[in-house]
Amino acid sequence: MNRVGTFITIAALLLVIVAINFFASRHPFRIDLTDNKVYTLSDATKKILEELEDVITVRLYFTESIPPSLKPLRRNVDDILSEFKSAAGNKFQIEFIDPNSSSVEEQKAVLLGIPPIQLNVIERDKQEVAKIFLGMAILYGDKQQIIPVIKQIHNLEYDLTEAILKVSSDKLPMIGWLASKDSPETYLFMRDSLSRRYKLTDINNETISDLDPKKYGALVIISPHELSEESLFSIDQFIMGGGKIVLLADRFQIEPSMKVTEVDSNLFALLKHYGAVVKKSLLLDQSNAMAAFSGGPVTYHLPYAFWPDIRMNQFNPNNPLVSDIESIVLPWTSPLALSATEDDVYEEEVLASSSQYSTTVPADKIELDPQSANEASMRGERGPKPLIALLSGPFGSYYEASDRENVIKESPELSKIFVVGSSRWISDKFLNNFPTNTTLFENAVDSFAMGNTLIGIRSRNEISRPIAIMPDGVKQIFKYLNLAIGPILTILIGLVVFIITRKRRRKAVHLYE
Repeated sequence: MNRVGTFITIAALLLVIVAINFFASRHPFRIDLTDNKVYTLSDATKKILEELEDVITVRLYFTESIPPSLKPLRRNVDDILSEFKSAAGNKFQIEFIDPNSSSVEEQKAVLLGIPPIQLNVIERDKQEVAKIFLGMAILYGDKQQIIPVIKQIHNLEYDLTEAILKVSSDKLPMIGWLASKDSPETYLFMRDSLSRRYKLTDINNETISDLDPKKYGALVIISPHELSEESLFSIDQFIMGGGKIVLLADRFQIEPSMKVTEVDSNLFALLKHYGAVVKKSLLLDQSNAMAAFSGGPVTYHLPYAFWPDIRMNQFNPNNPLVSDIESIVLPWTSPLALSATEDDVYEEEVLASSSQYSTTVPADKIELDPQSANEASMRGERGPKPLIALLSGPFGSYYEASDRENVIKESPELSKIFVVGSSRWISDKFLNNFPTNTTLFENAVDSFAMGNTLIGIRSRNEISRPIAIMPDGVKQIFKYLNLAIGPILTILIGLVVFIITRKRRRKAVHLYE
């Protein structure tokens, strides 16, 4: 009877397990335990998918027999796509194509812009070169976007949502790009990134008079030097018409030889009129990043006080532009001074500040070598200083009192200026070491050109957990505590063992007396 009962119990358990598996296969359910919920679609993505007017088709060009090391990537891609499908329903179709199945499919993939990748794999104890495909095509009507290679899962939601926005939009927003020709830095990476979802247009002295806030979603101004009076007037009137500007304003030009030259631009006077001053000094901060310095044939990586590391608690938690950003590094940046009063109608908001251990060095005392910089960071008045700010209209025109004709004298509330006292943090050279800096810049441009749609998706993929800065006295306490904790634990364990052994010995003696 007991055997029959055991058999029935086991059979019932097996039936329950089969039923649960069958139900789970029809109604999949996952719990995302990651800190920033990177495997769960954001509300912004869900809203975009809900507003689709036609069917989005995603063609996944993945080699079926991929190496074992890439199978987790394939599984994660399938999971993300199933999340998109679940959110969009019938408006999101997924097609799986193996380009290695035939030469025709391979040719189609290559023509679309999805190249094969060659990997060294070991099969049957032999090393071979495998040709695999890991791309994706997003189709909407007669438009298409290509993700040539899916390298990691963390950015896939953003890349896919960005592609969907681009193919489902009737017209790409325009972004103006005004950069100084005298700057030694290049910004090709950021330009390429913006070009994926905007029509990027270079602005110069000949075309700046055509600036129209109804035509341009935002104007990016990089390291401005002296501008003509007509160019300055065009920028002012762009703002007066409701335009939005991302201004990265260097007070100093840093040559590759580490020579410092002060930048003289009349745009600083224009910015001051709107309520913000980029100070003629550089910031030093004990919360800083490592920089590489060459000493003959040897390269040294040293903490560098002129490269402040802005951490999560230094960002404004109430502004979506920066509320989810974990860390950025601003090289050779100048602090800001904001001058809005209660009587002013425009608004000023500090988006990020330096740490409480920061100070500044004036133009005539700047020494860029790491030893001088780190020593200078210990002197002077220390405390947090504004580094990134957002100015919001209405603004009064810089040319309000001029005798020019057809001057717009006041801007609407939607006029905005995002300002940072450095442009080098988005340069190609610097992004090679600090790629997460792109998040803040793209957040600013996206917010101005298309609202906050993509901001939450992009920001949550960046995670940084640096150790908090501590005063020197606290550092010494932790240092000696770290040295003492090993011997103390050893002594405590020895005492416990000694006490237990003595108790057992006394007990044994008592039993045999």
